[in-house]
Amino acid sequence: MKFQVEPGHYSCENYLSKGRFISYWHQINEIMRLKPGSILEIGMGNGLVRDIILKAGFKLSTLDLDGRLKPDYVGSVLKLPFGDASFDLVACFQTLEHLPYKDFSGAMAEIHRVSRGRALISLPDTARVCQFRIKIPKLREISFLIPFPRLKDPEHRFDG
Repeated sequence: MKFQVEPGHYSCENYLSKGRFISYWHQINEIMRLKPGSILEIGMGNGLVRDIILKAGFKLSTLDLDGRLKPDYVGSVLKLPFGDASFDLVACFQTLEHLPYKDFSGAMAEIHRVSRGRALISLPDTARVCQFRIKIPKLREISFLIPFPRLKDPEHRFDG
């Protein structure tokens, strides 16, 4: 089965990796655990989180800059088109890293303004680690991470 969503970036064969699905699971699990009455998802990406949350019976609105993704609202996290305290939960996953750094505080202020006190935010982790997993038969699995140092810190580039 080939999962494909337009436009471009989200239809890339490598986009839906095992790691990305694990990230989706954590995002969905946190939303369901909180049981909010109303949710705003900022930056809907390929729509997978939206589809599952809606099928689970939650009231969800989506906002994205890209109208081709067919969000409920087209707009920017820097000027959300909603009144104060409009949503029980604002979810913003893997989106804020696409903003220039100088706009981060403004985006956070807008998320705070439209939420009734709860926000779930996920940003990519640039840390490099080596994962070690040892499975001892009839006992248990031991798993741990060891940081892998960088010679040079990664450079953030605005891609929006």
